[in-house]
Amino acid sequence: MKKELSSIELKYLLDEFSQLVDGKIDKIYQPGKQDVLFSFHVPRVGKKMLRITLPGMIWLAAVKPEMPVKIYGFCALLRKVLSNARLRKIEQIGGERILKLAFETKDEKYDIIIELFGQGNIILCQNNKIIMPLSVQKWADRLVKKGEEYTPPSREHNPFNISLTNFEKLIKSSKDTISKTLAVGLGIGGLYAAEICLRLCIKKTEKSLDNAAVKKLYKTMQSLLQQKIEPVVVFDKKEVADITPFKLEYYATKRQEDFKTYSEAIDSVLSKDIQKKDIAQVEEKFAGRLEKIEKRLEMQRKNLTDQENKSKEFQLKGEKIYEKYQDLKTLFAEIKKMRKTMSWKEVKAKLKSVKYIKSINEKNGEIVIEIK
Repeated sequence: MKKELSSIELKYLLDEFSQLVDGKIDKIYQPGKQDVLFSFHVPRVGKKMLRITLPGMIWLAAVKPEMPVKIYGFCALLRKVLSNARLRKIEQIGGERILKLAFETKDEKYDIIIELFGQGNIILCQNNKIIMPLSVQKWADRLVKKGEEYTPPSREHNPFNISLTNFEKLIKSSKDTISKTLAVGLGIGGLYAAEICLRLCIKKTEKSLDNAAVKKLYKTMQSLLQQKIEPVVVFDKKEVADITPFKLEYYATKRQEDFKTYSEAIDSVLSKDIQKKDIAQVEEKFAGRLEKIEKRLEMQRKNLTDQENKSKEFQLKGEKIYEKYQDLKTLFAEIKKMRKTMSWKEVKAKLKSVKYIKSINEKNGEIVIEIK
């Protein structure tokens, strides 16, 4: 399952997100700790929802997910600060997997920085100073923390505007394979690096190319970066293998399903997948509690059955006693009369032939009656 976007895929999504510009924040939601949704009202377009699921996914969602009862603190802050704010600009920072959303309220301006690499992050800034990040993160060369200046990670080359001269220097100076140099040095990711090599019919493990081949490599990369969007969901048998903004030779043998927009392709897969995970988490959370309840119910059912059986037994005994009531009443009256002048031993001898009396305890004066 796709868990993160490449810088190329983010560039194609950015074109779709441009329709949000001048839209007003309608509501901000946080379905989960790593999941934030911005609901916009866009003039002449209507309602649009931008969903971010960290560490690496963002898209225009069609349906609002179920929301938790508890409102996370980060979501509450965003609602307070960005209430009725308008989105004035959205851009990709360099060739990185980072989006910057510029908002404007009646009195203030704020930025939301969305980092879609590593553990992912969403950062509220003003005048480039961090007001609050979704999570505090620290690297050797940068710190994402409240009160710090926001600095994006630095990369020497941007795949979207690198010149042929700089591209040739990068390829010639690299000690890695051509594929890894493209994937890491330029930051386009392993899939698209492999695709470029495949289109140019060179091995991914190739480490050096002559000048003519480097120029062809550059031209092939430029062609890939400018390819017309034709979003597809790629399947490996019945499972989703990938979601790409256009068809790739790398997946030529796989079944592919076409979509109108890249967001629709992502939404068709991720919304269902997230919903399944949410259901699984709820089931796991309440499984133990449900098991206890079921055991308690089973005990109560057993107890109820026992009580019903006892009730029937007592009812039957009551009916038997009622049938012999007059005889027993006469017997007890006679015993009471005897006890005035006789000992229990004498009474016991006197009543020896009475069929209802099973036994007489002389010590405590207990008489056991048996009725059949």
